Amino acid sequence: MAIPFLALLPATARIAYPFIQSGVRAGLSSRAIERTIRAAGFKISRGRSIVPLMRELRVREAAGRLVSTLPKSSVINVASLPDSITKISNKYSHRVSVRGLDSAGNAIDTGVTVVTDRDDLTVEQIEQIAAHYVSEQGISDTVYDAVISLESSMKSVAME
Repeated sequence: MAIPFLALLPATARIAYPFIQSGVRAGLSSRAIERTIRAAGFKISRGRSIVPLMRELRVREAAGRLVSTLPKSSVINVASLPDSITKISNKYSHRVSVRGLDSAGNAIDTGVTVVTDRDDLTVEQIEQIAAHYVSEQGISDTVYDAVISLESSMKSVAME
């Protein structure tokens, strides 16, 4: 069984992972991320923890975003998905963006993670699961004028 990348890094990187991940998604530099983490009270090495994790996140997220270019009717080739950096509960994890209006006319802009063990889902099916999840969780009875899009996917490193 493979070990998740994050487990190979120092404990400080594992603790600071959420900060680093959000900093990478926001386009921050390693020095800006380091300042944020230190301001939160953590001691961390930029060279041993932040930079290696930033590089790995960028590579894996770019590879995972390739699914967003697939036609809706395409089945995702799960063999080509990047490995997750952390342990995930199912074999595959798909991040979906849901934007629209609820029944009261309020704007909905949320991200949903669809986790599954199925390797035969199309992009459209994954997006439908996300839309269903939004309505089931009480965010809205129905999402009107919905723009639902698969953003990225990854696979668990513990695949059997």
